[in-house]
Amino acid sequence: MKTGMTAGFAAFVLGACLAGAATGPETLRVSSRFSLLHVPFFDEFVPSADERWAAVRTVTALAKGDAKSASEALTAYRRIEAEDALGTPNTGLRWLCDYVAAPAARQEEIRRDPYSAAFLRYWAADSALPLKQHVDLCFRGLPLKLADPKEAEDRAAFLDRLMRFDNPRRGDWERSADVLAALGLKEGSRVVDAAAGPGFYTMRFAGAVGATGRVYAVETEARSEAYLRSVLAGADAGNVDVVKGRADSIGVTGPVDVVFMASHYGEVYSTWTLQDRDGLLASIRQALTPEGTLAILDHGAPDQQPMPGRQIWVDKALVVAQLAHYGFDLVRAEQLNPQRYLLLFRKSVASPTVASGAAATLAAGSDLIQVNSRQSLCYLLTLPAFEAKSDAVAAGRLLLQALESQDRAAAEAALAIYARLVPVQNFGGEYTALQWFAETLLAPDAERQTLIGDRYADLYYHYFADADFAVLKEYLKRRYHLGTLLDTNPGEAQDRWTFLEDLILFNNPRREAWERTSKILSVLNLQPGQVIADVGSGPGYYTFQFAEKVGAGGRVYAIDINDRHHEYVKAALQKYGLGNIEIVQSRPDDICVTAKVDVAFLCSLYHVIYAMSSLETRDAFIGSIKKALKPGGTLVVADNDVVAENEIPYHGPRIARELIVAQLRQYGFELAATHQFTPQRYVLTFTLAPQAPAPR
Repeated sequence: MKTGMTAGFAAFVLGACLAGAATGPETLRVSSRFSLLHVPFFDEFVPSADERWAAVRTVTALAKGDAKSASEALTAYRRIEAEDALGTPNTGLRWLCDYVAAPAARQEEIRRDPYSAAFLRYWAADSALPLKQHVDLCFRGLPLKLADPKEAEDRAAFLDRLMRFDNPRRGDWERSADVLAALGLKEGSRVVDAAAGPGFYTMRFAGAVGATGRVYAVETEARSEAYLRSVLAGADAGNVDVVKGRADSIGVTGPVDVVFMASHYGEVYSTWTLQDRDGLLASIRQALTPEGTLAILDHGAPDQQPMPGRQIWVDKALVVAQLAHYGFDLVRAEQLNPQRYLLLFRKSVASPTVASGAAATLAAGSDLIQVNSRQSLCYLLTLPAFEAKSDAVAAGRLLLQALESQDRAAAEAALAIYARLVPVQNFGGEYTALQWFAETLLAPDAERQTLIGDRYADLYYHYFADADFAVLKEYLKRRYHLGTLLDTNPGEAQDRWTFLEDLILFNNPRREAWERTSKILSVLNLQPGQVIADVGSGPGYYTFQFAEKVGAGGRVYAIDINDRHHEYVKAALQKYGLGNIEIVQSRPDDICVTAKVDVAFLCSLYHVIYAMSSLETRDAFIGSIKKALKPGGTLVVADNDVVAENEIPYHGPRIARELIVAQLRQYGFELAATHQFTPQRYVLTFTLAPQAPAPR
């Protein structure tokens, strides 16, 4: 392992694991406020004026072959950052400028390398149109003008990844030569480049294993695969097979000597379902020879050196702990630079484990988290995981038929499916809400209002049911892809869809049944006259109930960043004359409340703060909560647990409570109480330490 790293590096001492000391391979030490994983959301790349200027000059340089523009941009890049800066777009742009500014003989030498030639050819095509699109997106904030929003999103993601992480200069900051040396490839070796992307390592492996070896470049994304094939077409690489992989399999049966995965396990850990990850790692175990190596090359954030934005990373501690439960032993670790590590694993004698208890445990007063299962300690929902299964689609289609044709038999058939699905699928999802709508549809007029219940359920019902159920029909069509909706403004339509998802889930009149909301309210023990901040209030589910508890003399701050959420809450305030609720437009780094509050309440939000905020954003956000709390005030965090494998998981994002408790301790919060009324949701109550330490 590389020495001389920052003190407290990455909140995990890998050497202790390797030495077999008090912490083992399934134990995490949390000793800083850094999160152990990150999925980009709030920390978008924000270029400086110099970076924007240099990027635009780079487009001119490449489009016109203008060496003067290239030299001017290079001068700016040298001023902006070090040449080996980690994974920023500037590294790729700088390489392009180096090429344009180089003498003709040097340019010819560069083009002899198939990977460099393909990179140059791609960005220079159509008078550098791809480069202009990338610069417009990343540096000028201009969206791609494509008819299909999904097509635009996919292309933007590919352009960003290619420029950041697959440019020819990658080897400089990543120390790729050291990676190859650590793998020990030789003539005749067989290696799988899992998630090969555009082929940066594929080409290097092809050279290392020689004519008698074999490289299997596994890729699932179409653009990356097409780019890789273009690289191979310009190279003498007859020892490379391009393999179409799946989420649950590398698609290679083996036997192979090495399975290599670069900049991918963070995604596998934090966004893949347990079933897909099980399948993927089982396929890797099956493909490897008994002495074969699984190599994980990825990012992790060291203390005091935050990662550049817009990239997924995972602390190596989480990787080591999880793979131990999949039957992989760590045999070597290399720290390539402060943010980049390489882990080498061998198959253990023991088979992968299946745990029946809690995913993790944290001893009181300790900073050690014991990882007890192969489940990820933080899981964030992705679009593929959110896609409905066939029986749910069938129920949605029947309900839509009932709404459009007043078909009672279709509504009854939908109810029969929901009755079967609700106990076993989609815990906390939309099924119970749609079940409720089907029941109201079938109920006689005299009974419908009784079924609807209180005034907030009535508001919810009419939002979806007015104008012949126009909004509910729209929801069903979008959620289950039932028919075509013409959106004149795709961005506006996406914002509306996000709001409809939130509303149907969060304000579901059946939420009490799965969450035990009344018990959570009893834990808060709100009294008349108190002041509470509902942080991330959404469409107001808890806001409205808090208003009832604190009474006219109290105050509820409905705090959210989403205007559509505020509009829904505002409609309730106007309709019911609620004078004790104040709507607050917040920011990712500030709850924007200047008053003092007795309670700050966060429901289904801290997983976002933990895994999707940058360190700076989280520091400021939690600092604003601390500033708002009265002396003796409490912070209450309700979130979704990582359940035992014999339990139905919450349908969306979830985080082990131990990560929250350990992190908030670094911000000066002490855990006062824990409550859990269902396996899928916990409630944590924190108080500020009398002399809260400065965050580390």
